[in-house]
Order: sequence, then structure tokens, then C-alpha cells
Amino acid sequence: LMPYPEWLAMRLRRRSDLHPLPTNPAPLSLITTVYEGTNIELLDRLAESVMAQTAKPSQWVIVAHGPIAEENLRYLVEEFAEKWQATVIVEPRRLGIMGAMRRGLENADGEYIVPVDADDLLTKDAIQILSSTLARLNNPDLLFSDEDVLVEGMPTAPYFRSAFDPVLNLDSSYIWHLCAIKREKAVAVGLYTDYAATWCHDWDTIMRIVSAGGRVEHVPEV
Repeated sequence: LMPYPEWLAMRLRRRSDLHPLPTNPAPLSLITTVYEGTNIELLDRLAESVMAQTAKPSQWVIVAHGPIAEENLRYLVEEFAEKWQATVIVEPRRLGIMGAMRRGLENADGEYIVPVDADDLLTKDAIQILSSTLARLNNPDLLFSDEDVLVEGMPTAPYFRSAFDPVLNLDSSYIWHLCAIKREKAVAVGLYTDYAATWCHDWDTIMRIVSAGGRVEHVPEV
């Protein structure tokens, strides 16, 4: 059998033809939150992966909240707002993950929002695959993918998810990244407003959208 890292590398080389970019892709707004504990080096690597996308997102909203070190805050404003053309929102108060994500949602202008953590990385075709699949599936309310974990730069723990399973989702939070969520639906169901859902906001997101009759689809790609 081919070792998994080799298989994934081969898949990454070949799959672009399977997910062609539509003529008029839905605008996607990335949302990332930054706080005093954020590793700026990892955030830089995320930025590099965002800029390397085969299809660029329409917007990247970064919400920096709480007592962030002055040099890091200055770096965010100078590098990310100017170099990466991100929308950087600075809030001196601690908003928590829910409050910061809500602020990002309120400042997003894309048809879809794509939550991305500050220590995540995107494959170079991630936005293209989301855009292609959203168009092919006639714009579902939420689209989720598979994912993996890098250890010393090597993919080591692929999570190949099933198609959406409401029973499995009720039992456990099995859908995290990468997701594209219709912004209009997110606002309508009050996404990121319940602080009791802190640290389980991914599960809360799915449950709110499904409970409101939203359509959830899966794209089986890491």
C-alpha cells in the first residue's frame, strides 16, 4: 500500500480537475480570531497558505481582541492589513471566542463565511474546492470537508468524514474544519451569540443550522 503522506500528495496534484472554479463563485470571507496567546509565527504560516490559494477568498477578517502585546498588535495592523489586505479589527476588551467570532461575522461581507483558526493551514486549493462544491451542490447552507493534522510538517491523522449524519452529530462534535457557512443563515440563527457554547461552537453551529431546516453537505477532500 502507498504510505498515506504520498497518497495525499498525489491527491493534491490531481484533484484540481475534479473541482473546477465556477464562472461566478460565491464570495467567501475568512474569519480568524487573535488573542494574547496566539502564536504569531503560526499565524504567519496561515497567511502564507491563504495567499497561495489557487482561488483567493474575497475577504479575510481578523479580530484581535484583549490585551495583545503592542509589538504583535502593530505587526497585525502593518503586516496583515497592509501586506495581506486583511480586514483587521482591534478590540481592547477580551471578547472570548464566541464574541470574537460574532464580531468577525458582523464584519464579513461574503456570501459565505469560512472560520479558520490562527494555527490552521489551508491546502493551496482549499478555497477553490469550497467554491466549486458550493456551486455544484446549489449553495447549501453549510459545507464541510475532511481534515488532517501536521506533525513536524507531515500529515499524520486524516479525518475522513462521512456525509452529514444528524444522529452522529447529536452524539458528538465531529464536524470542525474546513466549513463554509452561508452568512445570511448564520445571522438568522444567531451564530456565536450563546456564550454557554464556548469551546463547542462548532457543534453549536451545526445544531443551529440543522434545527432551522438548513441544508448541510460534505465534500470528501482533506
